[in-house]
Amino acid sequence: MAPKDKEPPPPPPSLQEASTKLGGRTGAIHQKIEQIDKDLLKYRQEYKRNPKNSMAKSRCMHLLKQKKMYESQIMQMESQLFNMDQVQFAQENMENTIATVQAMKATSEVMKEQFKAPEMDMDMIMDMQDDMAELLEESQEINELLGQDYGVGDQLDEDELMNELDMLDDGGMDESMLHDSAPSYLNAPVDPGPPLDQPTGLDQWGLPAAPTGPAPAQPIPQGY
Repeated sequence: MAPKDKEPPPPPPSLQEASTKLGGRTGAIHQKIEQIDKDLLKYRQEYKRNPKNSMAKSRCMHLLKQKKMYESQIMQMESQLFNMDQVQFAQENMENTIATVQAMKATSEVMKEQFKAPEMDMDMIMDMQDDMAELLEESQEINELLGQDYGVGDQLDEDELMNELDMLDDGGMDESMLHDSAPSYLNAPVDPGPPLDQPTGLDQWGLPAAPTGPAPAQPIPQGY
């Protein structure tokens, strides 16, 4: 009879599993310490009421020893938890480093392929920029041609225009000069004339007109 093949051993627990298990044990010990504190409070009160109660005193001493033992165990397990956290952090940091390097390597390969595209040719890009500059210059010249005036100001003397421009720059043209340069018929005052259908004895605002002759003499009151 052929011997049976041995089953492979189970895989060791991961750091996360070991840390979770150890953390659970630490929590259980903390609960025991809380219960010991409650019992200590009860027996301490009994011992205070009756110092001759040897049972209460012995119980307090036993609970204190248990508490010291549990606290020592917690300190050891917390140290182990700290060490495992440090190792787990280092492992995760290495995994993140490997993932970062792999991502950068893949991106580098993609960029190398993209630089092989004809659109990434430096000479072609420079020629395209030169062509674009020439097109923009020609477009500007066309716009200037289309914006030229047709016969506006051809009969004006350029020297007179320059003199007028100098006067504007020096502040020499004031409001009176602007009025003088306007046609005379625009500056002449306009007589509105008498209002239509104006009743006799009223002024232009419809109020009694002031008398134009000398004011009549007022009678002097007697007694003066």
